[in-house]
Amino acid sequence: MIDYENEIEFGEVQKPKRPTFLLVLCILSFVYIGLSWISTLTSFISGPLNDEDLKLQRIEIAKILEPIKTSGDNSVAETLNTFIRMTEGINENFYAFNLVYLVVIALGFIAVFFMFQGKRLGFQLYIGYGLFNILRYYLFLPAADIISFLIVWELFFASLFTILYSRNLHWMDN
Repeated sequence: MIDYENEIEFGEVQKPKRPTFLLVLCILSFVYIGLSWISTLTSFISGPLNDEDLKLQRIEIAKILEPIKTSGDNSVAETLNTFIRMTEGINENFYAFNLVYLVVIALGFIAVFFMFQGKRLGFQLYIGYGLFNILRYYLFLPAADIISFLIVWELFFASLFTILYSRNLHWMDN
């Protein structure tokens, strides 16, 4: 759709004004990406959990698991056991896992920045960002040690924002 009021100025074709919906999506994405960047850098600086902290975490989860096991709810107990294995697996590969996440976050920032500027390449990069954000777990952990709900959650939001961004492709250049 062409905005005829802004079409010609000084003999040049002007691009229509950025859609407000795209602006809102970009702001939400920049806030999320910024908070993720800060959180990951803080985690990176503080370092992995030591053996004592891991042991304390196992003890706390064991306290939670005891009444759950007696109630017979095995699915919650299995999820908590998976959480322990996932935490330990990420902790074993702590620096590599967080470094990969920083790269994924940078990809997300570049993707959103390009879309903010009206470049379709940003949308394509955003699809990669959503997929790499999920796949990073599989780089460092066996599939059995990843909480399914976490992957479903990540996939839901990646899909949702991809669909929402796609509503603005008409404004973006090739």
